[in-house]
Amino acid sequence: MITLKDIKENDKFRTLIKWAAKCMEAIGYTEHGIRHCSYVSATARNILEKLHYPERVQELAAIAGYIHDIGNSVNRKNHGPSGACLAFQVLTEMGMDMDEICMITSAIGNHEE
Repeated sequence: MITLKDIKENDKFRTLIKWAAKCMEAIGYTEHGIRHCSYVSATARNILEKLHYPERVQELAAIAGYIHDIGNSVNRKNHGPSGACLAFQVLTEMGMDMDEICMITSAIGNHEE
């Protein structure tokens, strides 16, 4: 079972987050690196905890929150769908359950809606 800890330790996700932050900095946006990822991750988990969702769903929300902006490594415009595609690839390589991948990529792909 893939956890947030596994995501944080994954070299591909680390690289995507690093490049997303660089791209955002280059166009004058606020910080979008590890601090932002960690904040969104903790907030997503906290919301679902307060709503009494199962612990695994809370963990998936934390994962989605942590990697939600990796599409910024491609382009700011449509970074949600781009990020969902990137996340799908890496999560599949990591061996995550397909239902869990779909839950995460749906959240990432629609987070600007």
